[in-house]
Amino acid sequence: MNAVLAVLTALSPNAAYGAALVFLQAGILQAEIKDPNIKVDLSAPFVKAAVKLAGQFMGLATVACVIAFIVVGVLIMFASFSSHQKATAWKALMIVAVGAMFFGSISGAVAFFGNINLFQA
Repeated sequence: MNAVLAVLTALSPNAAYGAALVFLQAGILQAEIKDPNIKVDLSAPFVKAAVKLAGQFMGLATVACVIAFIVVGVLIMFASFSSHQKATAWKALMIVAVGAMFFGSISGAVAFFGNINLFQA
């Protein structure tokens, strides 16, 4: 098995990586995965301010998108728009929804994977 991986590595490192993944999933190749235990280092003087600023921006952008979503939704329901104006309002609603999902998912990913609390006081 190691000879096959050595030949694949010589030909193409990407092919060797793909073959190793297939062998691992099939149970043919055994590997031990070690956790490198990497921690976030926030000791630089500007990092805490940057994290706080990023959290404030992400929170403000998410709240603004949610408020805009509610306003556009109310306008679609209760305002008497022409068909062109309704079509434009629906586009605006979708853009605001995508923006809220984007900012919310980025904030969640940073908090979960980076273990960085963006919304700290």
